[in-house]
Amino acid sequence: MSNFLFRILTCSALLTFLPAIAIAQGTRTWQQSTMDDLEHGTANGVAIRSDGGLELAPAFRSLYTSPSTYIWSLATDRAGNIYAATGSPARVYRITPQGNATVIFAPKELQVQSLVVDAAGAIYAATSPDGKIYKIERRAAAKKVTGTPAPNPAALPESSASPAPDVEAGYTYSLAFNPQTKYIWDMVLDAQGNL
Repeated sequence: MSNFLFRILTCSALLTFLPAIAIAQGTRTWQQSTMDDLEHGTANGVAIRSDGGLELAPAFRSLYTSPSTYIWSLATDRAGNIYAATGSPARVYRITPQGNATVIFAPKELQVQSLVVDAAGAIYAATSPDGKIYKIERRAAAKKVTGTPAPNPAALPESSASPAPDVEAGYTYSLAFNPQTKYIWDMVLDAQGNL
């Protein structure tokens, strides 16, 4: 009797699931032949080339979110640090490869429009309006000698005597060029290192 009961339960279970199997959808194919067709979809992990081809997209991760409203220019140095020229407020941020950021320059102008880093590691920052180019350099490490007085901030050049409170103390800046113009949109170094 138990064998008979098993067969009845098996048949009733099969009859219960058979309609669901019959309704199941099969394989569908579709064709996308224009760029418009591809743009309507969501590219998740793939990049759509201008000729319509697909390829694996590079992985992205957020390195740093700036409190400034605009990032106008980026430059890198040999150590892998990224320098970001920003506006509102005008700042130059140094962002390490680990994502740690500090302000190294906070000018009085409204924005830092362009950046370039020379072979020696000096950073040139162009500001606007009142287009000026500032040279930002890392301070040389001062050797402590017992009995030597600390340097007088009033003796420093006026441009770097009193940086904004949030500016990293390890950098100095000076006015490198004042072309008496409102805007400097971009800068580049030539093969000889001329700006």
